[in-house]
Amino acid sequence: MADQDILTDDPAHIAKYRAIALATGLKQGSDADVLWAWQWLSDHPQVTNRLQEWFSHRLTELKEMGQIT
Repeated sequence: MADQDILTDDPAHIAKYRAIALATGLKQGSDADVLWAWQWLSDHPQVTNRLQEWFSHRLTELKEMGQIT
């Protein structure tokens, strides 16, 4: 059960959920907050690869536009 996703006060879990919430629009944030979220997702492919394919397509678009690295 080490792979089970549980809520904790772990900063890594908090960042992951915050990034996903901002990227999907479930949480409102500034443009900078949303770009941070997408950059975080780009920097953590082990998370993004487990999400819907839409995330990967959006990451590719943002990279091509020079919005994230």
